[in-house]
Amino acid sequence: MSNIPAARKILNEVLEETPWVHILLKHKIRKALSLMVKEPPVYKRAPVSSKIVTAQMAADIRAMKELHPEMPLREIAEKFGVDMGRVSEALHRKR
Repeated sequence: MSNIPAARKILNEVLEETPWVHILLKHKIRKALSLMVKEPPVYKRAPVSSKIVTAQMAADIRAMKELHPEMPLREIAEKFGVDMGRVSEALHRKR
């Protein structure tokens, strides 16, 4: 099993303790040290599948809910072509 932190420590000690190390070798050691870091994960987002909720659409969603308080969010979402999360955000004025 590898132990990158220990390897980094050893290479840093070599750089610090041996001033006589050739400049090209120092460069290569520094390059190796720079590669010994964990890359952050790359997250891929799903493509946008819902329409963008404009300020006017959000106002219309709120008006519909006022007129039909019994109407489920799913139905309102279908009427406006957005998902239920967007309807909820519009009703709570987060959009």
